[in-house]
Amino acid sequence: MRFNIILVFSLLLSCDSASNLELPQDNYFLKYFGNDGSQIGVDLEVDSEGNIYLLGSTDSASSIMLVKTDSKGDLIWQKYFGTINVDKARDLLLTTDNKLAVLANSAPSFETTSVSSDIYISILNTNGDILQTKIVGLANSNEVGYSISQTNDGFMVAGSTTAVEGKGSTQVDTDLTDGLQIRLYSNLAIDYPTTWRQKAGSEFSDVIVSLTQNENGEFSLFGYSNKKLPFSTSAQNRYNYWVRTINSFGEPTREETYVTDNSTDFVLNSVVRTSDGFLLVGQSAVNSSSRLYVSQLSKNLSVVKNFSTPGGNGELGVPVSVENYDRAPSSSIASLNSEIYVFSNQSINLDKSNWYFDKLSNEGVSSLNEPILFGGEFVDEIGAIKVLKDGKIVMIGTMAIGTRGSERKMTLIKVNSTGKFAK
Repeated sequence: MRFNIILVFSLLLSCDSASNLELPQDNYFLKYFGNDGSQIGVDLEVDSEGNIYLLGSTDSASSIMLVKTDSKGDLIWQKYFGTINVDKARDLLLTTDNKLAVLANSAPSFETTSVSSDIYISILNTNGDILQTKIVGLANSNEVGYSISQTNDGFMVAGSTTAVEGKGSTQVDTDLTDGLQIRLYSNLAIDYPTTWRQKAGSEFSDVIVSLTQNENGEFSLFGYSNKKLPFSTSAQNRYNYWVRTINSFGEPTREETYVTDNSTDFVLNSVVRTSDGFLLVGQSAVNSSSRLYVSQLSKNLSVVKNFSTPGGNGELGVPVSVENYDRAPSSSIASLNSEIYVFSNQSINLDKSNWYFDKLSNEGVSSLNEPILFGGEFVDEIGAIKVLKDGKIVMIGTMAIGTRGSERKMTLIKVNSTGKFAK
């Protein structure tokens, strides 16, 4: 397998500063953000003026970090906030009325599986001032938010909970989580009927990754589950992408549809809406490693095409746990003009990983001569990717710098439409 590795990063990340790297700063750049300690880059948004908003987590007391830069990546402001607990930033949304919605998971500690985590939501203006906050959770269980989306009157949170309920005689030991859907008004009040705070899933482990409101007011739901499919010949419970629709009352309008098969594990990470439907990306297990797995769905959630692309390892093996509280998704997807942009962690070994980028056609064929790796000699992990209207690409993640990668920094990269720095 061949990769086009941008070797300049090995030079860059062996020191504490990017100042010795000559880049055309007006159009393409690599920049770090944060103070002392470590800062993890998770998600980003870009407004109509080209300003970039970056979301991440820090190891400081106020553990959510929000940054605003101009289109050149120059810092406008940098804010820190959060709860009294440890907060892991997860998703950032720029609303149609120019507000920022931040989703995080909060717990006293993320070092054990019994963390009693809650979902934290904060609404801010574009100056970084907090307008509303909300904590959602149940007693003696773990609630995890994966994404936040805008509705016609507020927000929808997709996630999971360990407060699984008995499902009759079919209840099994593998039912670790149920999918969780929470609908809120724009002021974060939860006054909807309980159908909008319900757990969705089977007698097995289920996660809702994304909920999107459609033009008719109904919702498209995307997640993954290790429910054993009727046609499966596997002795194991394999994870698969699953989708369903929900009506304006929060009730399913059809049973879940499984996009993948039961031949291996498929863990969904990211969903993006296109003019024709939806693109889903995650990972499928291949022996001890993994491949990026992309599904193209129509607007009515029927499968148009599935394909995989090699080289996008999340770890040494696909991350099949439904309790990865402290980890951002290990693959992300974007789309523009029938091109598909995939972004993932690519593991070299336990002590080294890089950002993996590829640009695909609708047929799943790479538009680049070779996929591109960004990274240095230590563990570098992706956050999210956006494609701008002019075709330029912005990516957020985390890169290790300093002596032996002793510090981790929120990192923003802007490249041209082929994923490269222009001269």
